[in-house]
Amino acid sequence: MLSRFVAACVIIVGSVSSASAALIITVGDLKIDPGKTGSVDVTIRSTTGTDLLDIFGAVLQINGPGLTFVNPPGDTQLADLNYIFNGDSLGLGGVILSNANPDDTYFGGDGTVSMAGVLVPTTDSLLLRLDVMASASTKPGDTFTISLQTGDPDTFFVDPNFAPIDFSTTAGTVTITPEPTSIFVLGMTMSGLAVVWRKRQRKAG
Repeated sequence: MLSRFVAACVIIVGSVSSASAALIITVGDLKIDPGKTGSVDVTIRSTTGTDLLDIFGAVLQINGPGLTFVNPPGDTQLADLNYIFNGDSLGLGGVILSNANPDDTYFGGDGTVSMAGVLVPTTDSLLLRLDVMASASTKPGDTFTISLQTGDPDTFFVDPNFAPIDFSTTAGTVTITPEPTSIFVLGMTMSGLAVVWRKRQRKAG
């Protein structure tokens, strides 16, 4: 079964053809506290509802230091009922690689056991679930982008005949937010300042 995935990689590298219908790949957004972990869902849908997806490969990269993919990946999409290959999956999952920064790249993919492909719906189905960790040194307001690397030959979507399926993609944004305790402390501080200000106003009056 794994040989089919490898064969698809080889065929796509040498192919320039694509189907007329398009898949929409969307990387979700996430808000996360410094030093914490979270999950980003990558979804897939068809613009026509006629696309048969049999095998895919996906390379996703984080654009800067401070946010990393959890290594090894959990690949919990494989057990999700909304997973695109639910009930017909090779269960291949992915690996974490280091390119521009440590643990900044996810490479994964999967295929159908039946080799018949699945009809991609026009509503979002789960393609990948990426676990990420924010460095403790990140600050509230810091943002990171996770994007599907469309120019990488290991990113591909093919039908049961190994024909490439055209696709477009939207990147996701991970935003660092204050921890709840920090917000509470800030709120208490502001309340205290307000009390002091009112007391001074009364004395001045």
